[in-house]
Amino acid sequence: MKAISKEVFRRFWAEKNYLKIFVVSIILLILGVILMFARNMLITYADPDTPKKVELYLETLDSLATFIQLFFQLGMILFAVSTFLGGLRDDTLSAEVRKGMIFASSVAMVGFVIVMVFII
Repeated sequence: MKAISKEVFRRFWAEKNYLKIFVVSIILLILGVILMFARNMLITYADPDTPKKVELYLETLDSLATFIQLFFQLGMILFAVSTFLGGLRDDTLSAEVRKGMIFASSVAMVGFVIVMVFII
């Protein structure tokens, strides 16, 4: 009798909760990069000429910096959580892939600490 491989029992990616979290984390990281680009463009090309415009300019930069930090922090944490949960729970993956996912989660946490300490 022919053995049935685990490939038959794989589920669609949207049915796995850790992959939904992973997609959300990537979207948050992309939004953070887009906001960082917008902030850098604003710093480069803005030319406020009145004190009121300067005050609005500084408030806008502070708001963008806050949202950039928020999106990066949430994105990195959700990335680490999703890869860790996927490594623990998805029994359709091989043991090596699961170990790699847990290792990727730990590298993401180290990257999160480095980004928070040195960059943002």
